[in-house]
Amino acid sequence: MKKKLKTYLVLFTLLFSFINSDLKAQWVTIPDSTFVEYLQENFPDCMNGNQMDTTCNGVLEATDLFFYLIPISNLEGIQYFQNASNLTIAYLNVTTIPRLPESIDILNIYGNESLTNIEEFPSSMSHLGIFMNDILESISAIESPLINLYIWGNISLTTIESFPLEVDTFEVSYNSILQNFPTLPNSIQYIRCTNNNLVSIPPLPENLISLECYSNQIDQLPELPNTLKFFDCRFNNLTSIPTLPDSLLILACDNNNIYSLPEIPNGVKYLYCPHNIIYELPVLPNSLELLSCRYNNLTTLPNIPDFLVALSMDYNQIICYPTFPNSLIVLNGIESNPAACLPNYLTIMSEEVLLMPLCEDGDTVNNIYGCANNQGVRGKTYQDINTNCSIDTSDVLLKNIALNLYDEENNSIHFYTIGKFQ
Repeated sequence: MKKKLKTYLVLFTLLFSFINSDLKAQWVTIPDSTFVEYLQENFPDCMNGNQMDTTCNGVLEATDLFFYLIPISNLEGIQYFQNASNLTIAYLNVTTIPRLPESIDILNIYGNESLTNIEEFPSSMSHLGIFMNDILESISAIESPLINLYIWGNISLTTIESFPLEVDTFEVSYNSILQNFPTLPNSIQYIRCTNNNLVSIPPLPENLISLECYSNQIDQLPELPNTLKFFDCRFNNLTSIPTLPDSLLILACDNNNIYSLPEIPNGVKYLYCPHNIIYELPVLPNSLELLSCRYNNLTTLPNIPDFLVALSMDYNQIICYPTFPNSLIVLNGIESNPAACLPNYLTIMSEEVLLMPLCEDGDTVNNIYGCANNQGVRGKTYQDINTNCSIDTSDVLLKNIALNLYDEENNSIHFYTIGKFQ
């Protein structure tokens, strides 16, 4: 009798444990058969056919979920992975993305050719990337504060409902028919919104450091913040540029319809303004190291800063040049402008350019535009064969050599110069 009682007690305990375990389990149906196969392979202890136990340790402990090149059409059930922090949904057959776990910190959604809708986003993300979803037309409100936001290459995207109130780095590019943005969060420091179809940009954040908005259809820009250092607005429909802040270091505004530039602040190092219709450049700051103003309507140049390193001025209508500083190591465009004489020579000039005469007052043959008289010493260097201190037909002309010049008191002044030959 005691033996029978013990046997019954063991069976009852086992049965109770089984029933209790089954009661604790929370089973949900996974409707997509391909998703079922994925879960059975990666979380076998949590699956029973197409049923998933949402209380299973495998489901609760998963932190990284990577769905890539799997023909899943429905991700229903993904919301039960309550501790997942890193989620990638790439190249699936989904048309919509269901509610996602609130634990998601990093979310990347890309290459889903059938995706038309993202229902809502987790509220605690730091990174959101939405790339190359070909028929995605709209993106719902993004409320989670972000560090990085990337919306890139969605060729059917027309609407973004709203950006988060906080985001540091922001790139919305190559969305080829996107025309407008919602309000930009004031926390953004870096904006890259290139190769869209934007016609305007909303007011800019007050702490913005870098703005890249090239290759759009923008015809007017908002006020630029006082913190801006890098500004690239190439390939748009601009006819003017707003006042430039004193903080600016680099300006690239080529390939627009700009008539004139605003004052260039002291501190700007690089100025790119080719392929516009600019008639006159403003005063150039002494900080400038590179100037490219090719393909404009310039007839003159302002004084060139003493420390300019590179100057490209091809295909303008320049008739008179200012003095070229010795700091230049790149000088392009003299041959493609109508100027007939030069203010000075440099060692970097080509053979063709060195054949041009120096500008002299009253020279109606070579200085037809009345350019300012050349500065410095001008003459010919030659080997005086007969030592008569006068150039003769038998003497040999010398080019680009170092000379010793002497003042009236026979003090030597040594410098590198360029010979002029006729």
